[in-house]
Amino acid sequence: MRRIIAFFLTVLVAAGLGLGAGYVVLRGEEAVPVKAAPATVTVETGSVGRSLSFGASVDVDSTTLATNVLPGVVTFVAEDQVFSAGQTLYEVGGLPVGVVDGDVPFYRDLSRGMTGADVKQLNAYLNALGYPGAVDSDFGPIAEKNVRQWQKDTGQPVTGTVQLGQLVASPSLPAELTFDRKVLKKGALLAGGEVVVSAPAGTARVFLVLNESQQALLPAEAQVRLTNGEHEWSGVVGETRKNEESFTYEVEIQGVGGGTVCDDDCEGLTPGSELQAIIEIVPQVSGPLVPRSAIMTDALGATYVVDAAGERHDVVVLGASQGVAVVDGIDVGSEIRVFGEGD
Repeated sequence: MRRIIAFFLTVLVAAGLGLGAGYVVLRGEEAVPVKAAPATVTVETGSVGRSLSFGASVDVDSTTLATNVLPGVVTFVAEDQVFSAGQTLYEVGGLPVGVVDGDVPFYRDLSRGMTGADVKQLNAYLNALGYPGAVDSDFGPIAEKNVRQWQKDTGQPVTGTVQLGQLVASPSLPAELTFDRKVLKKGALLAGGEVVVSAPAGTARVFLVLNESQQALLPAEAQVRLTNGEHEWSGVVGETRKNEESFTYEVEIQGVGGGTVCDDDCEGLTPGSELQAIIEIVPQVSGPLVPRSAIMTDALGATYVVDAAGERHDVVVLGASQGVAVVDGIDVGSEIRVFGEGD
């Protein structure tokens, strides 16, 4: 921007000098008109382009993975987005709630003498934490010993029994899990029955919510760069829908070539994510920079500039913004006429 402002000042000074040379006054005689020298400017290297920045929202269809059954005060909530088997999701009253690789929901307390698929998932969970023993369907003496040691290591009451609500089964791990952070937050009091953990059941949908004047600025299929911390995705402006109740517009951001913004690398695209969308209104180009006033158009529609000596140079406009243009056809360092007039 400073380069463009300096460029304009050069143009204005040059124009002022040219106009100021219009007359010569001789002593004792009438003013004699003198042909003014055309105002000129030196062609410099520069860039033009324009972009807009908006906050973007993410929506993903999800399925409930866990309903809390532990009453008490939340003492810990994990900040992770992607979880592996054995990780703690949250704690209530110091009791950890861990995620287990499996598709059988936990529905009972687990203690010595029990058998079943849920017991096998418990043994797999303990194994993932580094406790020895077979990953089988029996809650035998080794499993009880492991549970007691796990409880001791994590500061729980050592009972040998795993309470219902301390384990959450997820059918595919590692997985991107989301919390209802309006409910599940440190210090919150839970009564039991709250839906607190969900898993995505579809692809992420990214969109902008804009007013009418903002939406009118967006060219169809304009390039979009989405960022969330270190994560970055590319997309294009897609379909626009008007909300008749709020008088706002919902603008879809699609993947380049159609489809979704992300295929496999979707970490960071979760509901509640703080995304920044940079939209190219005028794609940035670089090259010889000239005032738009210097560009002439002939009867055939060809564009050209005129150098200081009055010679024509055909140019192609590559991009223009804020009164200047990047062109192809004139060398950097050339002197051209600001207003393109010929001799």
